[in-house]
Amino acid sequence: MSNFSTNKNRPSWLLIVIIFVLTVSISALAYFYYAAQVNHTRELFAQELTSLAELKIGKINLWRAERLVDGERIRTDARISRSIEALINSPDDPEMLIENREWMKNQFNNPNYFTGYLLDGTGTTILQVGEEKEELGEYGKQIALKSILSHEIVLTDLHAAADGSIHLDLSIPIVKPGGENKPALAVIVVHIDPYITFFSLVQSWPTARETAETLLVRREGDEVVYLNELRYQKNTAFKLRFPITNQTLPASMAARGVTGIVEGIDYRGVPVIAAIVPVEGTDWKMIAKIDRSEIYAPLRSQGWTMGLTLLFLLLAGGLSLSALWRRQSAKNYKGLFEAELERKTLEERYKTLFNQANDAILLIDD
Repeated sequence: MSNFSTNKNRPSWLLIVIIFVLTVSISALAYFYYAAQVNHTRELFAQELTSLAELKIGKINLWRAERLVDGERIRTDARISRSIEALINSPDDPEMLIENREWMKNQFNNPNYFTGYLLDGTGTTILQVGEEKEELGEYGKQIALKSILSHEIVLTDLHAAADGSIHLDLSIPIVKPGGENKPALAVIVVHIDPYITFFSLVQSWPTARETAETLLVRREGDEVVYLNELRYQKNTAFKLRFPITNQTLPASMAARGVTGIVEGIDYRGVPVIAAIVPVEGTDWKMIAKIDRSEIYAPLRSQGWTMGLTLLFLLLAGGLSLSALWRRQSAKNYKGLFEAELERKTLEERYKTLFNQANDAILLIDD
């Protein structure tokens, strides 16, 4: 009876082991596949973020180059130089004032420029055109004096004026023909409004991403300052600052010199993946970032599908094992019952034979 039970159990136990191994194998394969998909998705977004940051930097560099070209065109225009020299020699001549005012308006008829100042070789303003009525600030005067001495066109960094407005300055030295070895005859300083074009170059995103954002930051002392307007917070340019010691903020990482792909918590307190790329020729860092939740949203849906599928397989495997177990148990009980019935039948036969043998012995004795 023992051999009978063992032989009957062996095929069922083998099937149980096979089902168990298949379930574990499928679960392991699903796990490794999901992990590979996570890594692949992260790599794709890392490439997208890096490419976008580099594209933005290329556009910024082109925009900066265009401003320098504007300055070079004015610096090398002999007619402008002669007109300015005539005004300096006759500062009260109304015709010279009108003439210089007109060419300045025409030259800077560009939405990027909103106020222009003409200074003589000593740094004194002799003409002003444009939207602002205030005099040129100290920062602009320092840049102007630098251009007067160096004869170089200077495009400044983003900076905040005394009234809180943010702009860049384009400083253009005007050199008198033959005066290359002397301080410039005059200098033109033009305020550039970054909200017209510059910030748009930084903030725009070419693809449909719900949470993607690009930032321009730089280090100021022990803080990192956000230079452009943000997608989720308004009026933050030059106002939003964080300590560079923040270990999870991508902007602080950038201020500490970290570049490449990083993961952290952004200024909203949201987990993000970001690409940090330095802007050559400046102390700016371009950050292109996107929320982790958006990156992995499709994978979460896929993960739920895989999880439910595995759960179904486990339940199916469990039900199959249970059915096999019940079936095997029924077979075992049936086998035991039949064996017991056979034993009782044999016992009855032996008992009958024994009784008949006793009766025969008694008859012989009689």
